[in-house]
Order: sequence, then C-alpha cells, then structure tokens
Amino acid sequence: SEDLLDTSISVAEEEFVQMTSLFSYGKIGQGRVVTRMFTDGIVAMDYEVTLSPDLPTLPRVGLQVKIPAEFNQVEVMGMGPGENYVDRLEASSIGFWETTVDDRYVPYIFPSEKGGG
Repeated sequence: SEDLLDTSISVAEEEFVQMTSLFSYGKIGQGRVVTRMFTDGIVAMDYEVTLSPDLPTLPRVGLQVKIPAEFNQVEVMGMGPGENYVDRLEASSIGFWETTVDDRYVPYIFPSEKGGG
C-alpha cells in the first residue's frame, strides 16, 4: 500500500512551483517525488525510492502519472532514443529525446507467479 506521509509546496523566485511529497510503501520502503511546475508549462519530476534492505532485488520500480489527453508530447533526458537495457548501452547515447506519449507506450506483459498468465 502507498501512504502519503508529507507534502510541501514552495515557490522559487517566480520561476517555478515545487511540490515535494514523501510516501511510505509499508515494509517495502519509502518514496520521494519532487515535481517542479515552470511558468512556461514544463513539468519536471524526480522520483527516488529507498527500499528496505530485507528485500530481494526488484526488477523495476515505476511511477504512474495521470494527465489530460491533450498533453501528448514527451521530452526525456537519458539514454535513447528508445528503450535501453544494460546490455544495449553502446547502441544508445545520452541526450534529450522528444516524442509523443503514444510512441513511448510499450504493452509489456506483467510478470506473474509460477509463469502463469
């Protein structure tokens, strides 16, 4: 389960509004989301998760954000332009990559116990 522990909002010299939220994921760990909303409409998010040391390695950690459909452009900074894995780093480069939300969507198969679907 996810429980909101704290939220704070601040304004940085009329350049952006920053909202910082701290979450508890029970025995799994804690999360921190920093969202900055700039005057030109850009929204930047940083997501940090601190996992309990008792957990095995997790295959992935993610964040879901619901926004109106008219916001359909995405710009990311990182390895790109497409998906990347540890064994494919030489096929990619670090940069700023622009695309659409639809082009970023990948219908992954969700893992399940004992190989069942």
